[in-house]
Amino acid sequence: MRFILHIGINKTGTSSLQKTFSENADALRALGICYPETGRGGGAAHHDLSRALKGMPAERLGLPAAWREAFLAEAESCPTCLVSSEDFATMPDPAMAATLFPPGETRVVVYLREHVSHLVSWYQQYIHSTPSSLDFSDFRKLNRKAFHSILDGWARVYGSENLVVRLYDRAALTNSDIVSDFASSVFPQAQAKLSETGRANNPSLAGNLFFLKRALNLVSSREALTSRIQHELSRLTLFDPTFQGRIPVDAATVSDLAAQFARDRKALARDFDIALRPPKGAIEGPASPDLSRLRADIDLIRSEAVKRNFQIVPLIDRLLAGFAPGG
Repeated sequence: MRFILHIGINKTGTSSLQKTFSENADALRALGICYPETGRGGGAAHHDLSRALKGMPAERLGLPAAWREAFLAEAESCPTCLVSSEDFATMPDPAMAATLFPPGETRVVVYLREHVSHLVSWYQQYIHSTPSSLDFSDFRKLNRKAFHSILDGWARVYGSENLVVRLYDRAALTNSDIVSDFASSVFPQAQAKLSETGRANNPSLAGNLFFLKRALNLVSSREALTSRIQHELSRLTLFDPTFQGRIPVDAATVSDLAAQFARDRKALARDFDIALRPPKGAIEGPASPDLSRLRADIDLIRSEAVKRNFQIVPLIDRLLAGFAPGG
């Protein structure tokens, strides 16, 4: 295949894959695999390429007017062109992608994560990266992603024989690692090289750090909650083990979600030979908030942020002032 199109989905190790591809672009090129700069917006993923194909104007994305020609010029420099963005999985019609990645010349790679685990992780990322303070019960009502419909759309355009569908589960991944699994499934000749590299650190906020971000979302402007603040929150997960990992979900909610996606699991097993097994019982994790240690945790977070001159400090101070006497 001339093109390898990795479409995600989100929360399946995409950041680690994209960081690895970007940092090893020269090594991949030596193996005949191009990881183009066009459409990456200076980052590691081809999000802008996907957005342009969905119709967003090139000038809004910072792409050249002749972005298609620029991309194809890069792609033609190697026998194989690798493109990666989880934004592709959000395309309402994968035929949009076919205008750049022709059927018959393209293999599509997608990783699926068990629905409940995916939804919880997605919710944590949503709170981390947006100004929203939705609770999980509301978030789950607004996001009912059925994976079969996504795969079915891509299969109609590219053929199911050209879909590589993999399970994102540590127990199922080659060497328990997403990069090793992708390489072994798609580029065996690159596995040794790619397996030596580092991985993106994209921790999920948990515990009282997660609660703090929800609270900041309530009292801070959208403009104040910059990508820099998101990066600082990721750094702050290092200062207590309860600040990252899973958030707790009660057994009744887990069971309800598992039942909600039962039809999708069955269709995926039937049509794409992929088995997603929902968790049994509650998902355990540090309380958010944990009132018994909330003040101590906020003081720790603020102290570490002050030491590093983080931009989040004024936001924390403004939040705390609202709870002070007379605030």
